[in-house]
Amino acid sequence: MPASDRAQRTARLVAGLATAAAALVLVVIVSSAWLRLTQSGLGCSGWPACYGAIAKPDAATQAAPLPEAAHTDEVRATHRVAASAVGVLIGIAAVLWLSGERRRRGVTAGVLAVLALTVFLALLGRFTPGAALPAVTLGNLLGGMALLALLWLLRLQLMAAAPQAVPRALAGAARLALLLVVAQIVLGGLVSAKYAALACPTFPDCNGLWWPSRGSWAAFDPLHALTSAGGDAAQTLHITHRLGAALAACAVAWLAVALWLSGGQLRVQGALLAGLLLLQIVLGVALIVAQPLLALAVAHNAVAALLLMVLTGVAQRVHPAAPRRGPIPQ
Repeated sequence: MPASDRAQRTARLVAGLATAAAALVLVVIVSSAWLRLTQSGLGCSGWPACYGAIAKPDAATQAAPLPEAAHTDEVRATHRVAASAVGVLIGIAAVLWLSGERRRRGVTAGVLAVLALTVFLALLGRFTPGAALPAVTLGNLLGGMALLALLWLLRLQLMAAAPQAVPRALAGAARLALLLVVAQIVLGGLVSAKYAALACPTFPDCNGLWWPSRGSWAAFDPLHALTSAGGDAAQTLHITHRLGAALAACAVAWLAVALWLSGGQLRVQGALLAGLLLLQIVLGVALIVAQPLLALAVAHNAVAALLLMVLTGVAQRVHPAAPRRGPIPQ
């Protein structure tokens, strides 16, 4: 078999492995969100008042958990099997690509980054169960999101169509929207890791205020655990997450409209972005105004991951068109 054919076959195989691994990472993200929420508040006694407790209640004071929490063992098993399968698939993909005869530098860097992040998450996973330090939970959550984005980017680099030249404003909007969504995922991770999800039970204000009377920037320190789920620090974090959501939503909405107007394959991605954005807004508001449900919280995490995947694809697909040059003067 010619070297070029072998290289193409390896690229297709690695792309397939990356796609399968990305799908399994999405399963890991969803199951991890379920476990994090059931074990940190949504399934504890006195819910939702207990949401934000640093320690789980003892058996003497614990009431019956939510019905959803009864499936924790099954979800935990799914999480472990999926995470293990991800490690196996990424290991096989790395060996196949790095042992190939012809390698593309950009793809090789992506494979190494995916491999390194997988090892890091495997090590971090040993400290995640029962960890009280927000940095551990945040690192696990953001690491999973980053791994999903890197795997999807690797798949696109190997199999997707050639980048499409678009106006500079559109290419810049795609990268800005991706950056804002990443920042919003970080804020959402902090809200979850510090149990501040129920700090503001009213919408659009927060307990009658638009900003806490004593805003605490210590809320953003991943090494500092909050002592109260409804205090000023938790409210500061929650309101900042809302403000970030509004900013990110505007950027993604503008990008979706611009992609739709561009036509072609970009129109499909614009419609997908618009649908995911609308769904995420509905889920976010429902978590505040309705009685918080575990399914809504898990779905909020899942849609954030899907938004990240689509935006990663858009940012990889478009690049700014070269400016037109006038005729060379004689």
